[in-house]
Amino acid sequence: MLIGGIQINDLSEESMRKRIALLTSELQELFQSQFMEGFLKKSFENDYDVCVFTTLLKEPESALKAVGEAGIFSLINFDAFDAVVVMGDMLRASDIMIKIERALIRNFKGKVLFIEKESTKFPYIRMDHYEPMKMMV
Repeated sequence: MLIGGIQINDLSEESMRKRIALLTSELQELFQSQFMEGFLKKSFENDYDVCVFTTLLKEPESALKAVGEAGIFSLINFDAFDAVVVMGDMLRASDIMIKIERALIRNFKGKVLFIEKESTKFPYIRMDHYEPMKMMV
């Protein structure tokens, strides 16, 4: 059977590309858009698909908006991914980072990487913002 020109039997576990879930916020900002450009380029070069889960604002102005913004992350089916990358510094709404970390601990068996935010359970990296600023000044 064909669906969109693809044989259903072609969608076996072995023929599917690996997937990365990227959790972030405010993709319209310069840092996030530059990160995304490089991240997507390297991911595609290495045969990974990327699904981006993002909030519109990293710091919503009210508690109700924070709850609404964070709702996107409760929709993630972690079983569908091989890896998860969390742009921690970009997600500042209430206790969202704690909830994401707990969800990953409970529901995910793959690789996890936190960027710009320390995690007690998963590896993390912080980018060097000092040297580029020093060169500019």
